[in-house]
Amino acid sequence: MNQIDRIASQDTNTQMRAIEVTKVFLCRCSAWCGVVLLLFGFLIAPSVAVPVDGKTEARYQSATRVAKLLWNANPESAAKTLEKAIEQAVTRGQINDIRKALATIADLTASWKTLPADDPRRSVAINTRLLLRELTIAEGLRSARELPAGDRSLLARVAIAVDKESVISLLRSKIGGASSEINGWTEELLLTAANEIPMEMAKLSTSAWSQLSEDARGKLVVSLSRTAGSMLVLVQKIEAGDVSKSVVNPNQLLKWQDVPGDQEIQSLQKAIRRIWGQIGESNAERQKLVATIMSKAKNGAHGSEARGRQVFTRVCSQCHKLDGKGYDVGPEITNNGRGNFSQLVSNILDPSLVIGEAFQSTTVLTVDGNVVSGILVGETEDFIRLKIQGGKIVEFSVDDIDARKRASKSLMPEGLEKQMTEQELFDLLAFLSIVQKGDTEEVIPGVPQGFVEQ
Repeated sequence: MNQIDRIASQDTNTQMRAIEVTKVFLCRCSAWCGVVLLLFGFLIAPSVAVPVDGKTEARYQSATRVAKLLWNANPESAAKTLEKAIEQAVTRGQINDIRKALATIADLTASWKTLPADDPRRSVAINTRLLLRELTIAEGLRSARELPAGDRSLLARVAIAVDKESVISLLRSKIGGASSEINGWTEELLLTAANEIPMEMAKLSTSAWSQLSEDARGKLVVSLSRTAGSMLVLVQKIEAGDVSKSVVNPNQLLKWQDVPGDQEIQSLQKAIRRIWGQIGESNAERQKLVATIMSKAKNGAHGSEARGRQVFTRVCSQCHKLDGKGYDVGPEITNNGRGNFSQLVSNILDPSLVIGEAFQSTTVLTVDGNVVSGILVGETEDFIRLKIQGGKIVEFSVDDIDARKRASKSLMPEGLEKQMTEQELFDLLAFLSIVQKGDTEEVIPGVPQGFVEQ
């Protein structure tokens, strides 16, 4: 073969190799384009209407196909795709639809135990096994302890969606014993269950109240206040003295106050009135002031208990009794109105937001033009009696009354902060933030670190 032939042969071989490389490249591009299109289609699905009938199942099938293609090539993307699909299915109650789709990747998730705890595929594999009923609820929840918090939350939701009775049974076995504190994962599961199925969890969660952290109690109240039945259970526990009424904020009460409803809602409304009385509409100006004082207290402001005692005697004791000192025109505050720091600040600066039924004031206009406001403490056909500031009882003959009205606002005036300097307000808050427990003093929950001067 001459030199020209050899060169031609080499060129031909080079061209053939180039063609083969190009074919492989195009095939791979085509495959990845398909993956990208499938993934894109799934990711934009939440922005459109929820599919019906076979379209729902088809969308989940698309997600599992993407996850299958990426399972080894890109574990993180595979896990995120499946996680999004599972979360949507649980939220929308489409368990059967996604279960059929997940069956196509059952072989991939069967080896979940061999995946490291930090592998993003481990949690979705456990969720898949739960949805396919290849794992018991107890096994799935037990395996969740080692997972990141966000993954545990979804796994708990999946378990509830698959078999809520088993989850409730498991929680019952963990709660209500002699242990002084519920462990972190059990508490987390309880909170998730209360959010998903508040009515079913109301009695169980409130029975474990003393075992829960302060943060968990606040989250439970948010969940239980969503439905009339679960809120009624909570309110009944408060009325029985098992739970402090300070855990419920006025907005959680206000939304139930005037809503029309069935016998259950009416029972709830009656219980709320018995415990809290009239709940007023939030005053934006007052609430802004509350937020300002709370912010300053959390960011360096402080108060003196000793100076605060003097402020209380001067400003508050004419209407309130504390530790046996003062007058009981308004609520006796030794054990009321200061369950936590936020409630204390709100009660002082926005007193009309929550008014106990026994402390709604009555205003009397006499025939000679006098106006007197106080707490109604006695009434007959011939006279009424009001308790006014300083604990004094005044009596009016009905013949001397031109008009009377039960006020919607508290007898305690708004603008109490104007009767003192800002520092005196912080001193008063510091004084009222300390409660006597036997021979010891304790600071109420929520007081910022360092706020009460030592």
